[in-house]
Amino acid sequence: MATSTSFDFEQGVLDELRATHPALVPLADKIKSLLTSDKTNKKADWQALLPGRERKLASFVLRRPLSVADVNSLGYDDYAAARKQYAFSSYSKEDSFDTMAPKWIFVPTDVDDVMAVVNYVLKTNALYVKENQQERMLAIAVRSGGHQYAGKSSTAGNNVMIDMGYAFVGEQKQVPAHLFFGFKMLPYAQPNYFEFNGHQLAQVSVSIQLVQLLESLNDHGMFVPMGQCANVHIGGHAQTGGYGQMLRAFGIFSDYIVRFDAVLANAETNEAELVHVACAAQWEGEHTTQGYIFDPEGGSYLPETKTVKYVYNQDLVDAFLGGCPGSFGVLLNITIKPHLNKNHARSYGLKAMFRYDTSIFAHNSCRRALRELMEIIIKTADMPRGFDMCATIFTSAKGSTLGLVREMNRSVRNLNSSSEDYALCFGFPIVMIYAQYINNVEGNEPESNESKEMPPHAKEWFTKIKRAIKMAPRTVSASIAMEWYFPGAPTAKHPVAPSELLGHWMYPAVREYRCPFVKRLYLSGFNDWLTSTERRDKFCETLIERYEVIIKQPSLHAVIQLQSPLPPAHAWNSGAHNKTQFNFRYSMLGLVTDAFHDDNPKALAAAQKWCAENDDIFGPGDAQKPGKQILTARDGRLFWGSYFTEEEMAAHGGNLDALSKKFFATPERYEHIRSIKDRVDSHSVFSPNNFALISRSTPNAPAWQQKLY
Repeated sequence: MATSTSFDFEQGVLDELRATHPALVPLADKIKSLLTSDKTNKKADWQALLPGRERKLASFVLRRPLSVADVNSLGYDDYAAARKQYAFSSYSKEDSFDTMAPKWIFVPTDVDDVMAVVNYVLKTNALYVKENQQERMLAIAVRSGGHQYAGKSSTAGNNVMIDMGYAFVGEQKQVPAHLFFGFKMLPYAQPNYFEFNGHQLAQVSVSIQLVQLLESLNDHGMFVPMGQCANVHIGGHAQTGGYGQMLRAFGIFSDYIVRFDAVLANAETNEAELVHVACAAQWEGEHTTQGYIFDPEGGSYLPETKTVKYVYNQDLVDAFLGGCPGSFGVLLNITIKPHLNKNHARSYGLKAMFRYDTSIFAHNSCRRALRELMEIIIKTADMPRGFDMCATIFTSAKGSTLGLVREMNRSVRNLNSSSEDYALCFGFPIVMIYAQYINNVEGNEPESNESKEMPPHAKEWFTKIKRAIKMAPRTVSASIAMEWYFPGAPTAKHPVAPSELLGHWMYPAVREYRCPFVKRLYLSGFNDWLTSTERRDKFCETLIERYEVIIKQPSLHAVIQLQSPLPPAHAWNSGAHNKTQFNFRYSMLGLVTDAFHDDNPKALAAAQKWCAENDDIFGPGDAQKPGKQILTARDGRLFWGSYFTEEEMAAHGGNLDALSKKFFATPERYEHIRSIKDRVDSHSVFSPNNFALISRSTPNAPAWQQKLY
C-alpha cells in the first residue's frame, strides 16, 4: 500500500498554496488522501479516482523513493528509469545517485503543467524564506533529452526536474513509426511551418530529436546546420549552439533561431511568467499557431488556436542562446529560419571508413593514409566555406554500442559491399571520414546555373581524399549519391540535397561505448594556429602517436574527432539571423579526445592519465606545469562539451564561477550574463547544481545546490 511519504506536501506549504495558488492545492490534497487510503492497494490505482484534468496532472509526477514510480503513463516504467540519462556512465553508480536523483521528476505535456511546477517551487521557497529556512529551498533542473555529459540537466537533494522530453506532443503521439536514413522514428510533434514577412519559418518543440527535425525539414525541402548525434533533443541543442558538419558553410544551429518561447520564474510577482521572445527587431510581430489543449471532460486533447506577440529582448536572447543552458528558465519551443535545398542543388558528399591496421604488414600504409587525411582537413582552411571535412577515429568497435555497428553496417549496405569487408573492420580500430561540398554558400551563384557537374576545384578536393584513403588496405566506402567505391570507382555523377547529407552524417547511438569516459575538447584560435609546415607536421604526427598509445590499452576505448578549420574571416555565424552569446567563435580547428574506460579504478586512472598527457601536449597545461601548446594556448571550453579535470573537481566540484574563464571568452561577457541572471532569476530557481549560474541576490544558494562529482 502506498504511504504518506510518497507525496510529502508539507501542511505549511499547502496552506500557503491554498491562499495564493488554489488550482494546485486541491490536487495535492486529493493525491495525499488517496495515497494513504486503503483503496489504493495496487500501483497507480489512485489515478482512476481522479477526474480528467487532475488525473492528467497527477500522472506526470515521479518521486523518490520508488513506491509511486509507476504513476507516470508517458513512457517511463519507474523512477529509476526516469532519472537515467547520458551522464550516468560518466560517473560511478554511487556518484550518479548522489548527483542525478531529483526528489521530484515532472513530465509535463503542455505549458500549464510547466507553469504549475514553477509556481509550486516559487510558493514553496517563499514559505521557507518566511520561516527563515532558506537551506530547504528548491531549485529546478530542466531536461529535454538528457544528453549533457556532466549531468548538468539533472539535480539531486530536494530539487526537482522538469523533463521536457514528452512535452507538446498532443495528438501527434499517434504518428506511426517509420524509417529515415536507417533510424526507427518515434512519434513526435511536427514543426509548424509558416511564412512571416516573406521568410519561410518553422516553429519547433524542444521535445523532438535532431533526426526527427531533420526528417521533417527534408520533407519540406529545407535544412539548417546541426550536430551529428541523432538522439539529442532540440532544447539542449539550441542552448548549447548546435555544432556540426556544416559549421564552415553555415555556422551553428542556434544562429538560425529567430524566436523562442520560455517560462521564467518572476521574482517580483512570485509567479511563473510565459514570455515570447523575438531574437531581433525584424522578427517582432504576432503569430497564430495550431496546438492542443487537454479536455478534462473527455480526457483527451482537442485542437487549439492561439495568437501570441513576439517582442525583441536582447537580454533574454543572450541568456538562452549562449548564456548558460538551463540557468534562466524553461525553453518551450523555438522558431528557426531554414535554408532551402533548391538553392544548393549542386552539393556533394562522401563518407568512407577504413580499418586502422597496426599489424606489421599494414601499419605504415594506414599511418600514411591517416596522416594525409589529417593534412587535407587542416588545409581545408584555405578552401572556400562550402568545403567541410571531419574525421572520427575509434580505437575499436569491440565493446561499442549497437549504434557504432549500425553505422558501419549502413556504410557497407549502402554500397552493397561484401560481408567480408565489413568483418575486416569489426572489432578493430577504424577511421571514418565525412567530407562535403555545398555550392552557392555565399548566395551569389546565378539562379540560371542548372549545371549538375561537380565544379573542378571540388572534384580535385575529393580526388585527394580518395587517393589518401586508397593508401589503407582495408577500406569500406558509403556512396552518398556519388557512386564512389574505393578502390577503382567511377567519379561522382549526381549531386545530393544538403538535408540528405545531414542525414548521412547522423550517428544513431546515444553513446559510442557503453562505459564511463573522460572528456576533452581543444579549440585552436586564429592566433594559436601557425601556418608553418613544421607545426602542422608536429601536430599530425603527435595526434597519431597519441591514438596508437591508447589503441594498445585493452581497458580503454577512445573516440577522437578532428574537424576542418574555419577561414580566418569567418566566425561561425556568417548570415546569422540573431546576435547570440556563444563563446570562442574565433576558434579555428576543433579536436575532441574522449577516453572511454572499463568501470574499475585502474582503467579510470589510465583514462585520466591519457587525457592529462593530452592536456600537456595539445593545450596550455596549468599554472604549475605549462603545456607544450601544440594546438592551443587557451583552455576554451564549450557548453555542449563541458567537462572538468580531476584537479578542478577536487578543488571546487566543477563550480561554474571558478571555471568562468574557461567557459566565457572574456570577464566582461561573464559579468554581462551574470547581471542578466540577477534580473531574470534573482531567486536562483534555475540553479539546481553548482555548474549553473547563481544570482548574487541569493548568497545562500550554494547551500541547496547539488555538487557534480
